[in-house]
Amino acid sequence: MIPQEATSLVFASKHVSASGKLALTVHATGNPYPRSIVRWKSRAALVCRSLGNYESSGYFER
Repeated sequence: MIPQEATSLVFASKHVSASGKLALTVHATGNPYPRSIVRWKSRAALVCRSLGNYESSGYFER
């Protein structure tokens, strides 16, 4: 779900982290507000916890 205050494309990529755990990275393009970044990282962490043994990260590209 894209926050109303941002125009973004959001997708996730699954990979294996350096520590050997499955990792899910949430990517978002666009121009989000700083509070949106916090929300996206929180949502990414929730998704990863619900999927099990995942690490999570999130970042934005402008």
